[in-house]
Amino acid sequence: MLAAVGAARLRKLSPCLVLGRRKDPPRDRTRTLIEALQKAGVVVEARMDGAGYHAMELFKANCAAEFTAQVADFVRRRSSAASDVIGASRL
Repeated sequence: MLAAVGAARLRKLSPCLVLGRRKDPPRDRTRTLIEALQKAGVVVEARMDGAGYHAMELFKANCAAEFTAQVADFVRRRSSAASDVIGASRL
């Protein structure tokens, strides 16, 4: 799958957040994706330590809140980092 995409195309991606669960059936493919992104030089923040199963944040409110908080935190940190770079380039 990733071989067809190629590292040159992966390298163009912005920083990525990858969230997974220990009992997630596609966890092996998720790890392969993380490794391919990192090998291509993409900044990857990966969390594969969550207890539970695939897409449980769709069915359990507490998991939805945790998922939303993780995504919001990632976006907030990346947005402020991007603002710092843009602000520095205007000096």
